[in-house]
Amino acid sequence: MSGEAAHLEERLSLIEARIAKLQEMIEAGLQRQIVSLDDDFVGIRSKDGWIVAGAEEFRTVLHLADGVSGHEPGVQALLKRAVKAGDVVVDVGAHIGLISVELARHVGREGRVILVEPNPRSAEAARRTLLSNGFGDRFDLHVAAGGAKAGRATYFFGFNSMLGSLAVLEGSSLGSLEVDVAPLDDIVPPGQAVSLVKIDAEGWENEVAKGMVRLCKDSPDILVIAEFASSHLARTGVTPTQWFDDFAALGLSDFSLIDEQTGALSPCGVERLMQMETANILLERPGAGLRRRFSRREGARN
Repeated sequence: MSGEAAHLEERLSLIEARIAKLQEMIEAGLQRQIVSLDDDFVGIRSKDGWIVAGAEEFRTVLHLADGVSGHEPGVQALLKRAVKAGDVVVDVGAHIGLISVELARHVGREGRVILVEPNPRSAEAARRTLLSNGFGDRFDLHVAAGGAKAGRATYFFGFNSMLGSLAVLEGSSLGSLEVDVAPLDDIVPPGQAVSLVKIDAEGWENEVAKGMVRLCKDSPDILVIAEFASSHLARTGVTPTQWFDDFAALGLSDFSLIDEQTGALSPCGVERLMQMETANILLERPGAGLRRRFSRREGARN
C-alpha cells in the first residue's frame, strides 16, 4: 500500500469514528426529555424508560436526563440474566423505581414485583414510574421500611432521597419522619416463592435480612442482591462478621462481588470489600453456583 493510500485509509477511519461519536451524541440528545407532571413531579425519558422523580430532586433529574448514564448498570446487567418471565421479585428500598422498572420488564405479565419504600414521596414516584412504563398490572407497592419486626421507626432524610435511612445519619439536619416497618415475612404471603430480593437500605440491609426467615424457607432458589458499605457499618456499629452472619442464618453464605459496569460475578473477600466505598454483592445458597452457571453461559456465547 502506497503512503498516500495509507494516509487516506487513516483519514477514513478517523471520519468513521467521528460519525459514530456524532450518532451517539444525537441519540443521547433524543433521550433528554423532561416533562412536568402534577404534584411537582417530573417525568424523565432515560435509557431505562420513563422515570418519575420529584422536581425538587434536581441532581437526580439532571443525572437521569443526561441521556447516557444508567442507574447501577452492573446490577441491571445481572438482572437480565438472573430474572426470568413469571418470577416474583422484591425491591427493598425501591426509591423512585429505578431498579423496579427493570425488574417489571423482566418478570413480564405473569410475574410480580413487590416494591418496599418508606419515603412516601419516593414511593409515589415509584408508583408513577411503573405506571408510566405500562407495568401497572405487575407490581405491588408497600409504603414501609423493611426490617426485623413490625412497628414504627424514624426515617432520616439524606442529602437526596436515595440516601435516606433508618440508620441515624451523623450530622444530619435535614429532618426525619416516622414510618411503618414491615418484615418481608409479613409482606410476602406464606408459600409464595421469591426468586430474587434486592436490598438497598443505606445501612439497614442486615435488619431486612432478619425479617425474611420464613420467606427464604419458602424460596429454595432465592438470590439476594445487597449493598455493602463500610461507612454504613461504621455508622450502625455492625461488624462485617455480624452483617454476613445475618445472611448466613438464612442459608445465604456464598457471596460474589458484582462488577459495577458489566454485572460479572467474581469472588471477593471481606477485607477487600471493607476497602471499597460501596459494593453490590450477590448472596446465594452454597452450591447454587450462579457465578459458575453464568460463566458457562457466557463462555458458550463466545
